[in-house]
Amino acid sequence: MNHQNATARLILFLLLLCFPYACNKDAVSVSLAHVDAQFQQYVLEFIAEANARGVPLNISNLVVEFNAQVTIGGIPYCGQSLSADPPHVQITNSSSCWTNQTDANKEILIFHELGHALLKRPHLDTDFTNGLWKSLMHSGYQFNMYSADSPELRKYYLDELFNAGTPTPAFALPKANSKIVLFDSIPAANQWTFVKTNQALTHQGTTSGSVFSSSSHSLKMESSQTASSSDFSYFVRTLPTTGLAGGSEVTAKIKVKTVGLVGGASVAIRADYQGKQVFFSTTQGTVDVSGTKDFTEYSVSLGYFPEKADKLLIFLVLFGQSTGTIYFDDLQVVNNY
Repeated sequence: MNHQNATARLILFLLLLCFPYACNKDAVSVSLAHVDAQFQQYVLEFIAEANARGVPLNISNLVVEFNAQVTIGGIPYCGQSLSADPPHVQITNSSSCWTNQTDANKEILIFHELGHALLKRPHLDTDFTNGLWKSLMHSGYQFNMYSADSPELRKYYLDELFNAGTPTPAFALPKANSKIVLFDSIPAANQWTFVKTNQALTHQGTTSGSVFSSSSHSLKMESSQTASSSDFSYFVRTLPTTGLAGGSEVTAKIKVKTVGLVGGASVAIRADYQGKQVFFSTTQGTVDVSGTKDFTEYSVSLGYFPEKADKLLIFLVLFGQSTGTIYFDDLQVVNNY
């Protein structure tokens, strides 16, 4: 395609984006000459969202490009905004940072870095009482902050991105009501499925009738030797989402007993829609489940249940490099709304 024609079409598209929002003709100065083709649609979306909120931008010299691996202080990251004029964004060219990510996660990554580069926003590491980050500009893990199935959540994060004074949204306020969606004491015949991501794992998953917190059974997982950190095993139970409203909070609580567990385990909760993951939360990386300890309650929450979800899944995970034994009992799923 002729480069001049391509540039003309992009500028025309930007003008069309601007039209519905009655933008000032001087609100945006545009050139995508130094924006990698894979990032252009997200830059255009960023401009459209800025225009919709009356925020003028100048991206006449913007650079957005791939880097084999972005590192900051020797630590790998998926992206960075360089302190430079013109504004300059680099994205790690990898499957985990870009190729295999959803459109929503690609947007989140680009919008975060453009927040630095174009809006000059620093990191904001504040969270709400329900555990959700206040801003897309927090310095932690940004993927899955919203999805195509949570439009209200996306709208808030974009409002806050372009206006740091955006009020606290209703879904982040304390919930007045609570109900128990499920209490599972793990009977002998139960609805849990044991899965190994690699059949070479020595992990075993059974229902134990000798160790339990209440009733007469628990779920038992054990490993006799370490394996790759990329492999793991888990118990999973799937629940319907009937009665779980979009924007409410869902928390899974479970009692865990560990015996000589080295390497660790986690509890995770996930929401799916039409076979695709839309939200995920885990204790991994934030809660240490290891050692030898009697039954202790752990919990994990989805601070914002998506508007579109047809399955709620609970995962009890044993890491691939783990050895030892772990028991799970008395699962409780609570909905706050």
